[in-house]
Amino acid sequence: MKPKVFQECLDLYGADLERWPADRRSEAQAALHESEDLRRLLEQERRFEAQLAQDLPATPPGLAQSILAAAAVTRQESAAREAQAAPLARFREFLRPKPALILAGLLALGFLLGAFEAERGRTAAATDLASLYNHGEASWTSDLNSSY
Repeated sequence: MKPKVFQECLDLYGADLERWPADRRSEAQAALHESEDLRRLLEQERRFEAQLAQDLPATPPGLAQSILAAAAVTRQESAAREAQAAPLARFREFLRPKPALILAGLLALGFLLGAFEAERGRTAAATDLASLYNHGEASWTSDLNSSY
């Protein structure tokens, strides 16, 4: 058995050769008699599995309660910070530019300027027409008088 195949079987079936398929088990046992490297791999896997099988250390009494208490304090501190930040956040939101309001304001300004300019234009046109009429009538009558 090649070392790579042995390592794959070791990863799949573990260090207990009894859990290996029969054909692989017989190949592995023959390869273990021939190779020191494979025996070292098998021993490493056995130590690793032994470490995994060990019981976890017991947790100190009260650990769960202290974690929950710390979480509750943190939650209260977060709520207090949010309560303090809420008025400032509302003020910042109020100051944030509102595109729709800006557009509406510019549109209203455009209407006002247009209406003002149109009124000024009508007044100027009426004044110009009146002066043209007065001037035109005077020159027309003077033209009539001069031709006779």
